[in-house]
Amino acid sequence: MAVEWKRILTTDDLHSAVTVSAPISLSGQALSLVNDAAATITEIDTGALANSDTVIPTSKAVTTAIAGSSGTDNVARDNIVVLAWKLAIAEGLSVFNLEDGVIDEFEDETGIDTGNSANESYNSTDDYYSPSSGAIVDLMEYASDATAQAAYVTNGAGGVTVYSKTLSEQGTAWGTNHLRQILSAANITNASMTKVRVQYKGDSGGSYVVDLSYLGRRDGSTYNMLTTGQTKVKLTFSGNDSVTVPAGGTVYSDWVDFATDGTEDLLVSVDLNDTFAYIAKISSGGDTNKFWSSTDGAASNAAPGGGTEQAGYQNLVSGLQYETNYLQSYSESTIKSQGSYSLKGVATTDALNKTLTRTISSPIDLSGVDSVFLDMYALRTGSNIKIGLHDSGGTTTEITPNITDSNTWQEVEIDLSGVADANKDAIDSIIVTIVNADADNTFYIDNFSGPLESMTLISESAEAEIEPTTGRFLALVEPVDSITINTDIKGYISNDDGSNFDEVTLTDEGYFDSTKKILSGNVALTDRSDKTMVQKIQTFNNKDLKVHAWGMLWK
Repeated sequence: MAVEWKRILTTDDLHSAVTVSAPISLSGQALSLVNDAAATITEIDTGALANSDTVIPTSKAVTTAIAGSSGTDNVARDNIVVLAWKLAIAEGLSVFNLEDGVIDEFEDETGIDTGNSANESYNSTDDYYSPSSGAIVDLMEYASDATAQAAYVTNGAGGVTVYSKTLSEQGTAWGTNHLRQILSAANITNASMTKVRVQYKGDSGGSYVVDLSYLGRRDGSTYNMLTTGQTKVKLTFSGNDSVTVPAGGTVYSDWVDFATDGTEDLLVSVDLNDTFAYIAKISSGGDTNKFWSSTDGAASNAAPGGGTEQAGYQNLVSGLQYETNYLQSYSESTIKSQGSYSLKGVATTDALNKTLTRTISSPIDLSGVDSVFLDMYALRTGSNIKIGLHDSGGTTTEITPNITDSNTWQEVEIDLSGVADANKDAIDSIIVTIVNADADNTFYIDNFSGPLESMTLISESAEAEIEPTTGRFLALVEPVDSITINTDIKGYISNDDGSNFDEVTLTDEGYFDSTKKILSGNVALTDRSDKTMVQKIQTFNNKDLKVHAWGMLWK
């Protein structure tokens, strides 16, 4: 039977510490080091960091290798930032921190130092910053049709006649004080009406005076006015209740809000001054009326008692029109080139030489400005619309732009270089004129302003754990104009809370999507004994661009 003996190691077998005062020289197999891969260690690497199982690296070799891998490190870190941008955009996140870094896709303005930034314009709809315009003429930020129409007033309002009677007979005074004239649905053209006006006809024999009159909906077959739905409205004349209808002439009331569709009988209720001698009328083919002597009743919904009905008679009332606009302005929130709104204009074939005019209460001084610009978008191509700037001194500078592409934003320049400062230092109105109305047109105007300013966009600060020595800058930029990086746009990083900045040499890393480019770059940070990180973008040369997101990393 074989017996195996094993010796138990005791403390007596441990070698005491050895102090080496000179290099130890080993030969042969005096010392053998074997790694986990069963490979014998043959050398110590002091700088190359060879990819070998038989070499031990020194700390210097490891440090050298890490420093030499910065390109790979940048790619990895950049991809993290790009993924973070995508997450922030998808989730609607504002500025947030990374480990040794921060990103912002401008969901709001939380991450921007708006107090120290300059000439930046924030688009809250699409979440980006762009350089702001210089002299602002009108950015067209009208939030409702009412405010747009109060700003750009049309002279293109007109009336469409839906009821007409020719009052060809002369009637003598018959002591009438009150008259109710039917306008039957059978004689009204069906149309959706919201504003209307009534026409009174004067007899050739003399004038008469209307003291008070109303328009209302007829209640059944009576001479009463309905009190439900659209109720009666007072008719005025240049704001007055009373009007003199001249002999042989006609008078229109002011436009009044009155909703009807032409499928119901209407009533005009009139109180007359009894001093007239003649009245315009027809005694057949009219719509029938009823009159009362020595009594008033225009303001009442119910007709007075009694009265005299005249079948087929038409007195006084010769027409009814509803309002239409050959040219009108509106607010537009979808088709726009900047901000939240643009100005929409709708012109019909009757709009030739009609205008939309904005009167500027505080005139705009364009002294020293050589050009102003506006964005235009129109259904029709060609030179159909004239834009004018009127100075209080009487000079109007105009341009009729040629729209080359339908339904596409086009920048229009108004050259002011040849206009003396005295003729552009008090712009008091903007005039839009239709110069070709061969077809209906819908157009939009936006961003009426001077040349772009140079933008300075500065972030809020972020605190590093220790003072970094290297910064990496990244930005997501959509060029509008053709730009040269490091000339038209520059990037900077500060490690002392924005007191001093180190400029980054930017590189175009390619497209983030079909329109946005990734710009990035490293910078060695100056030692300033601080660790408060800030990044900055500056634009130059009046170039237009959109900054959709940015970020910075440090180590």
